[in-house]
Amino acid sequence: MSMNNSFHRSVLVPEVLNTLRVKRAGVYVDATVGDGGHTLALLQRLDPDQGFVYGIDQDPMAVRIAASRLQRAGFDNFRLIRYNFCDMTSCFARLGVTAVDGIIFDLGLSQRQLDDERRGFSYHHDGPLDMRIDPSAAVTAAAVLAQSTEQQLANMLSDYGELRYARRLARSIVRARCDHKIVTTQQLVSIIKHTAPSRCRRVGHPARRLFQALRIAVNRELTTLRHGLIAAAHLLQAGGRLVVISFHSLEDRIVKHYFRALAGRDATEKLLTRDLPTTTAGAPVRFRLVTNRPVTASHRQVLGNRRSRSAKLRAIERL
Repeated sequence: MSMNNSFHRSVLVPEVLNTLRVKRAGVYVDATVGDGGHTLALLQRLDPDQGFVYGIDQDPMAVRIAASRLQRAGFDNFRLIRYNFCDMTSCFARLGVTAVDGIIFDLGLSQRQLDDERRGFSYHHDGPLDMRIDPSAAVTAAAVLAQSTEQQLANMLSDYGELRYARRLARSIVRARCDHKIVTTQQLVSIIKHTAPSRCRRVGHPARRLFQALRIAVNRELTTLRHGLIAAAHLLQAGGRLVVISFHSLEDRIVKHYFRALAGRDATEKLLTRDLPTTTAGAPVRFRLVTNRPVTASHRQVLGNRRSRSAKLRAIERL
């Protein structure tokens, strides 16, 4: 396979570009740069002497791969930074950037991360139970399974995996770890295969929601998303747009409520609504919803990239 074909395929690229209304001399942020697919698409729309893209990712391998890809494509009007997007405010303050024309969040894992058995993200491969997006983070998935109480595990599986048999699965994990340490992905898959009700085994892989819940817990993904959205809203200049692509209902719910809060329609998320942007005079900054309903992939896109079938794009604009 050639290097060009081995890159992760970003989803909804035309929709992202059209929704952002990319300006030739604009400044944009790819807050989840991955293999650089959305960044590359942005750079292709920009004036190389006036437009600029900042790319952020907490995975150092993603930053290296994206940098190589963009340089090979002949671009130099970009800067990639290893950073967690929840700390976007301090990141751009250090760079002296006070406002940008658009920001994109693609919240899914890349195919490269899923296919690397050493990362432990996939239930299809056997590897260490790691699941850290930032490899330097302290807590691994194995540590979460070893250190959590049965009640904590049940809560995690119910809240982050939306598993109806969360308590039963938590009990199975606790029993299994009494006999041996659970340190590989296939050890965990074996536990859930013996625990999941038969009806759950008939609809998709029974480990999918378990792995989702564990990954969210390890990386504190929902809290990180909330803080990242707040930081992004503050960084937009007038006319700037924030575009978010989510892949499961927990993420999409947070994005939907925050965008509605920014547009003055919702106050559900207390963490989000207590820190809405204000002007220098203290008045609330006005936003409008660009997407009243999420944008999804076309049938043709799904056929070409199965990962796009669960993608939902939402956007908001600062007025």
